[in-house]
Amino acid sequence: MRWQVLFFSYSSWVAISASAHPLPDVPVGVDFDATGHMTIKVEIDPRCWAADPNTAPYTTKAVLEQQSQIDREALLAKAKDFASKSVEIVTEPPGLLAANLTFALTTVTDRPLEKADDPVVATGTWRGPVPQGLRGLGFRAPKPATMAVVVHHYYQGRGLERFAVLFPGETSFLIDPAQVASMPLAVEPAAAPDGEAEPVADAGVSAAAPSGTSVAPKLPWIRIAVAGGGVLLALAAWMRSRRPAA
Repeated sequence: MRWQVLFFSYSSWVAISASAHPLPDVPVGVDFDATGHMTIKVEIDPRCWAADPNTAPYTTKAVLEQQSQIDREALLAKAKDFASKSVEIVTEPPGLLAANLTFALTTVTDRPLEKADDPVVATGTWRGPVPQGLRGLGFRAPKPATMAVVVHHYYQGRGLERFAVLFPGETSFLIDPAQVASMPLAVEPAAAPDGEAEPVADAGVSAAAPSGTSVAPKLPWIRIAVAGGGVLLALAAWMRSRRPAA
């Protein structure tokens, strides 16, 4: 089943595809449940710290299998460090939550690595009770982070309509855990004649996310369709400016 995700950023709608090597970003998701608990997930693509992330190849399951356990542990440690420098939790009142993510090697959307060409990512997960008195939860992409952060919110595993795309230095809106149950859901995919859902351009990832899976979009398989391509050009230029001089 394919899902098409439409991202709104700087007055342009951008759908991302796997037919090219899109710039990696940092998908972040928070899923609230009816028991007063929440799960936060952060997905880190190893291409994020490549010299040129735009052209760097994906690390695949086949490549990972050639690496030693020491190399895999080093990758996880690097991913955790990168995440800590790329995403910050913002709360109202301040300082109510410090989530210590536990990282594991998966493919995108926190699925197990199965096929040889499955891309490898490091998925960080934290689950715990919603802090007492928490009136707002959001995320910040601090400077000098180098990747955009894509934030999605869920309730009981179902995607909410509102999401955020953050460039370094930006902070998302705050979401009130007490209000998530009544917030609009992302658009449901329409049923195709063969029984498989048709791709839809909606305001988030699939409206129904299986329990226990990542709350991040499946970026590597989604087609590129740019309305107002200046966003990608500007982002590419910004990324080049971050590269160290030769």
